[in-house]
Amino acid sequence: MKNSTLLRAFFALLAGILIVPIAGNYCLATLNIIFICWLILTIILLIFASRFSFAENLFSTSVIAGCFFLGYLLTADPINKINFPNKFKANVSGIVDSEINWQESRFGFNTNSEYCGTFILRINKVKLKNKILSNVNQRVRCTIVNTVPLKIERGDLINATGKYRKYLPATNPGEFDIAEYFSVKGITYKFIANSGILKWQNPPKTSLFLKLRRKLDDLRNTFAKILSLNDGYETETGILRRMILGTKEILPEKLTELLQRTNTFHIIAISGLHIGIVCGIWWCFMWLAGVPWKYRGLALLPVLWLYATMVGLRASVVRASFMFSALAIAPLIKRPHSAAQALLVAGFFYLLLWPKEIASMGTQLTFLAVAALLSIAYLFNKFLERVEWVRGPAVYDIEHLRKRYFYTGLRYFLQIASATVAIWLITWPITLTRSNLITPSSWLANLCVVPAIGIILGLGIATLAVYFISPAFAMIINHLNLYLLHLLLKLVNYVGKIPMAYFSAKVLSSWEIFLYYSAITVTFVWALSVLKRKKHFAVRFAGAAACLIWLLFFVSIKSHKNPDENFFRVVTLDVGLGDASVIHLPSGETILIDGGVRYGPWSMGSRVVVPYLRSAGVNELDAVICSHFDRDHVGGIVDVLKMMKVRRIFSPPELYDNPLANQLKQIAKEKNIEWRELFAGDKLCWNSVTATVINPPAVTTNYPSLAAEWGGNPWSIVTRWEWNGRSFLTTGDSTIASEAIEIANGYKVKSDVLKAGHHGSSSSSSEKFLQVVKPAVTLISVGPNSLGLPTRKVMKRLKEESKITVSTEHHGAIMTIFKPKEIEIKTF
Repeated sequence: MKNSTLLRAFFALLAGILIVPIAGNYCLATLNIIFICWLILTIILLIFASRFSFAENLFSTSVIAGCFFLGYLLTADPINKINFPNKFKANVSGIVDSEINWQESRFGFNTNSEYCGTFILRINKVKLKNKILSNVNQRVRCTIVNTVPLKIERGDLINATGKYRKYLPATNPGEFDIAEYFSVKGITYKFIANSGILKWQNPPKTSLFLKLRRKLDDLRNTFAKILSLNDGYETETGILRRMILGTKEILPEKLTELLQRTNTFHIIAISGLHIGIVCGIWWCFMWLAGVPWKYRGLALLPVLWLYATMVGLRASVVRASFMFSALAIAPLIKRPHSAAQALLVAGFFYLLLWPKEIASMGTQLTFLAVAALLSIAYLFNKFLERVEWVRGPAVYDIEHLRKRYFYTGLRYFLQIASATVAIWLITWPITLTRSNLITPSSWLANLCVVPAIGIILGLGIATLAVYFISPAFAMIINHLNLYLLHLLLKLVNYVGKIPMAYFSAKVLSSWEIFLYYSAITVTFVWALSVLKRKKHFAVRFAGAAACLIWLLFFVSIKSHKNPDENFFRVVTLDVGLGDASVIHLPSGETILIDGGVRYGPWSMGSRVVVPYLRSAGVNELDAVICSHFDRDHVGGIVDVLKMMKVRRIFSPPELYDNPLANQLKQIAKEKNIEWRELFAGDKLCWNSVTATVINPPAVTTNYPSLAAEWGGNPWSIVTRWEWNGRSFLTTGDSTIASEAIEIANGYKVKSDVLKAGHHGSSSSSSEKFLQVVKPAVTLISVGPNSLGLPTRKVMKRLKEESKITVSTEHHGAIMTIFKPKEIEIKTF
């Protein structure tokens, strides 16, 4: 690359940004030390870089060292940073720093409709009980719940009273870490405002930029209403608004799962493809208007950045806008304007403006995807040029004109295929860290998605343009567009169902990721040299090095096995006030006991259980055990059955009509999952592991009316798991009466580890039962609640009878590892 100064400046800026999380305040404690290091580095480079002229060397060295120093300054924590408690009440004053997104509330049991408004609030003053903090300058994510949307605009001054809550890190392996997600954006707290005493007003002075942002917000709302005028296709309408306008629609989790397992999330987000289509349409308008080629780029810039500002300056939008801006300005300043240099310019300015976003997955994916197109896809295209059966007839061959059209289409198809494969090869280690899925079929899904998105976006923009001329004709276009989007989603769904379309895998370690990208880079250099027909020692050395690195990578993956996998393990997941446990057998089988709670579309099954199973590399559940049919235990199993492959389901007898039980049985019937009811005395065997069912007794089936009166808790499945002399007792929500029956019937309940019944409620864990069980370790699955669980009485009993008592509320997910000579407890 000719522009080596910019390249070195980019890497110096990147190094300065990364030095903060890597070195912290240990190596670079103060800004004075940084300045001294900068000065020393500059002097050394001036002395030893003798092959350049003094002036050029001085400029280059200053730029590089200055960029490194600037990168550190941009990411260093403020000296007067204020640390608040995790939770407290306060009165705050601040400025609305984003557009307000109002969504109809989906949770709760109120029949009255409620609206939830979320926005970024830049707080200036915090008033606590004892003191007032001024000049706080802290960004928080503010939430307001009201019966109707409030007319609050960007830039308004707000005074509100409510609860401050810190975003806490994920407490389960594989769970989406919302604290990490917002910390990248400089947000560590959320503020839940009390709408009853909320006050807001317009700022005394409205800047020109704020007026522009408000106009763009109004324009986006107008466009969103136009795209929402058709009846039906609600999901497709939400996707279309997200694709064109960047709105924050809440989409069904079923759709999110589909996009995740086919790696087609860019359908619901504005990417570089969207920006490219908008730029292409405007470029055509400039061509029709007769604007000279040299100045079309200049005419493009205002439209490009107004659109980027309207839809939100997210990573992919900013990256694409910078790239198109660089390409547009290059002819005017008579500079080279290749795509690689445009990407470098975009990366440099992006790091300069949003340095902390380097940790964002969106930032990493958007730059890696374009890098893949500029490197690996370019390599594929060069290879296709050498393949004779792809070339087709020559341009001057008029007799075979139709044949040439066929070959043109074939080359276009192969180019898109090579681009999708290249993007998948570069990005799958990054997407694996979020979804724990490897999606080999994603290139096939994107082969359909990429051309279709261009058509759908074009029709969407046409709808907005035509509406102001003929609303009726615009609605016809919009309806056709939504139908095409509906067909596209169906096609993607079919691709996601083909064998081995996706499978779970463990996240790669840092060493393995380094090996993978090193292997890709060296292989690319070797292949490029071969295509250029270079025949010297360096080419052979690059080929040998590539083979060696690939070998190291595959050996590292194969040996990437946790030694604890040889033992019997139980993972008690943190699902709040609910229950979900995963049992890993030494022989490789996995059993799930319960799946947490479900409220409407919100489910612990899809948010905690399935992500954990995927993070553990589990692709199939050998069995799912429903302890009983309460919502906080089996509500999440609905999503587990939909999202995972399950061989069989065990449950207590259905003694009375239960909607959740009926729903589970319907899903099991549709997916051909074996269903079996368990009773006391049944035994389940998996090689060296035996599970003995202790409750419910078979006689309970004779008293359905009594079962309906008492509820499902007394009939919870209680199982005692035994492996290599170690035992584990899981009790569901069994009651004191159930425990008495178990003891009276002479069942062996003494166990090394006990899963306390009913979340530590006083209706379970009787003193006599604990004396018989004599657990060394007791686990409690519970979350924050207003029921007082676990009760003090039960906690006192547990501490008296067991050596260790651990709860998910205080420790997160708990892994219990049963070893021949010890029981090891790990928390997350």
